[in-house]
Amino acid sequence: MIAVAGAMTIVTLQLLGIVDVPAWWQSLGVWWRDAGWPWTSAWLVSPGFGGFAAVVAASLAFGGSRHQVRLNAWWQRVEWALNLYVKPNATSIEREAGAAAVVELQTTRLARRADRAFLAEVARAVTFDPNGDGLEQDDWADAEARDEAEHDALLDANAEGRADAEREGSSEDEPSSEAR
Repeated sequence: MIAVAGAMTIVTLQLLGIVDVPAWWQSLGVWWRDAGWPWTSAWLVSPGFGGFAAVVAASLAFGGSRHQVRLNAWWQRVEWALNLYVKPNATSIEREAGAAAVVELQTTRLARRADRAFLAEVARAVTFDPNGDGLEQDDWADAEARDEAEHDALLDANAEGRADAEREGSSEDEPSSEAR
């Protein structure tokens, strides 16, 4: 873009008659031969160029390592979300959180196209048939129904235990007729 703008400027100056481009170009060659190249070649072997090259190399290394750290963090989040979603004893809320995290991780800029495709295939595989039984129904729905039934049974058992404890406690706490 800058080169096009520079070329357009040179052509415009030539058309307006302000600069004689062929003469300018020829003089540029003479300058490069007489002043430009000797200065550049001396600078390329100077400590100044060594420092400049070190700064450029450090900037590239920093940018690359920063990207790698962010990519590793993305993969750790993917692992967390998938573990949360596929663990056998996960509650429905945990599975929903894991699924939402997987969806969100697929839309981040850190994920490359191949990473997104991989994550989509893994999510599709564990979502539709995690038991591998070939049925089209969602196996997680069956697991959630079992979890809810077990949870309800525990609540019922706790409620019965509290009722028994209250009955036993209330009969012991009541003052006897003899004590009155």
